[in-house]
Amino acid sequence: MSDGLITTTSSEGLQALGSAAQRSWELITGTLCDRLDRDHAAIFAEPVSTHGGARIEWYVPPGCSGRPVPLAALSGPEAEEIRARLAAIHGRILALADQISAQNGAQAGPPTGAQSSADNYWLAEALRNAIEVPDQDAIWALRQDDGSLRPILVNWGRLLDTTRAARGALSVLAPNRRPPAAAAAMAATALPAPAFPAAETHWLAAPPPPETPRPWGHWLVLLGWLLVAALIAAVLWLLIAPCGLRPGFLGFCPAPAAATAPALQAEALRAEIAQLTDRLALSERMCLNARKRAEAPAAPESEIADLDRRLQARGAAAGAMTISLVWSGRDDVDLRVSCPSGQIADLQRRPNDCGGLLDVDANYPALIAVEDPVENIHFNTPVPGRYRVQVARLTDVPPRGDLSFGVVLRRAGTPEQRREGTFRGREKRWSTEFEISR
Repeated sequence: MSDGLITTTSSEGLQALGSAAQRSWELITGTLCDRLDRDHAAIFAEPVSTHGGARIEWYVPPGCSGRPVPLAALSGPEAEEIRARLAAIHGRILALADQISAQNGAQAGPPTGAQSSADNYWLAEALRNAIEVPDQDAIWALRQDDGSLRPILVNWGRLLDTTRAARGALSVLAPNRRPPAAAAAMAATALPAPAFPAAETHWLAAPPPPETPRPWGHWLVLLGWLLVAALIAAVLWLLIAPCGLRPGFLGFCPAPAAATAPALQAEALRAEIAQLTDRLALSERMCLNARKRAEAPAAPESEIADLDRRLQARGAAAGAMTISLVWSGRDDVDLRVSCPSGQIADLQRRPNDCGGLLDVDANYPALIAVEDPVENIHFNTPVPGRYRVQVARLTDVPPRGDLSFGVVLRRAGTPEQRREGTFRGREKRWSTEFEISR
């Protein structure tokens, strides 16, 4: 089994750690592959947000295989083996984070060095956050064909949303320790112990005669109390004067009863409006996600002509079947398709068992971005089954607004199918499915 679904979890009751850019699956796995090895990166399942971010689907990383099994379903020795392997990986990732945060950019000059130090701290924080999980239910294992087990995590980079978040399930596998870089810095900057002269013996002298009480000591006490009284009087004046009162007519400023009730009612109405607005937004997302995935009607001739123009201008290939992604603007949006077997067709992989290959990629890098982009995956020998289409909005900066797009399926001898989608706010992932028969 390859690139299969492990489980689906809910975001309710969980608190995501760090920024959205720090929780990027590509960032975490890419860093671990470059600086450690692929086995360390393979413990992080690939997340795909659905239902407007309310639920998350967790998939086996590309290149890995095995049948997913939760930790609770393993036998005692198998569970202990998974915990031990995770503890070792946890320690090595923490050590890598400490090493990255201790690096500095002094060799690149003052401005570049400061920026490099900030980037290293940001990346180290992302690695430390990634190895946090809310509970033991986030620990799974992939059972290989030979019966061996490989650990894998879901809900990584998240903790239970409580008033005071506890440490994650992986953190308890390793003892608390001070980062090596911080310990070395403290040792280097520690001051040497001061040298004291040898103790000398002194004989006690006769006590001095008792001092005669000064006659003006009680006047100092009285003066202190007078200063306190003056301070209290000044505070009272500052509190009473705004009410239009004068000394001799002390009182307070009660709020008019007639004005208090409308203010409370207005506050209650604002709270109710906010709740209704949230419910309306949630209902809209639920309705959009619950809508039956019926085949869309034929697109207008103008849209068909526009898609043909874009594909021809970019030199797109025309196979037995094509899946195209079209949008407007310079945003970097990526297209990938999961074949019925679970293998992925995109720019990063070679042709797979369903004959799919991405031949047109758009708007990367930003210097060559266009206003009428299109991406295209052609299939020379498509196989029957269910094709899962995933669209990702690749940007680490705040989104500039909603982005609408269309996914078009063309196959010889069948009508064109078109699905519309929109990234709203900070949404970055969208998916749909096509069923292909013989």
